[in-house]
Amino acid sequence: MLPTIYPALLVSLGILVVALLLAPSIAYLYTGWFYRQEEIVAGMSEKAMMLYFRQFHPHYQVDQGEVTKRFRAYYRDQFGRRHHARLVNNGYFESVGGSGGGTFCLPTCFARK
Repeated sequence: MLPTIYPALLVSLGILVVALLLAPSIAYLYTGWFYRQEEIVAGMSEKAMMLYFRQFHPHYQVDQGEVTKRFRAYYRDQFGRRHHARLVNNGYFESVGGSGGGTFCLPTCFARK
């Protein structure tokens, strides 16, 4: 091979490695997360959802007829994909940039002594 091809091969190899490392997380965020949400919501009865809101979030006024819809919205707001995507993104940049990853560093790296 010609020496001028080596940089292009290294960049291509780097892109392939990053894609392979991120593929499982991206697949979970675009497919598995919806199945997990459905499993959790389907596993609770409407009575259990009402008790959950009454116990942990008494400030929410939830009607019996709309409790499932409200619980889905609550679950999506509290445990949505955006929270997981941020962790995957930060974890990737911290591993690539080291523990001093600047703005991409997780808050735990600032608490080191």
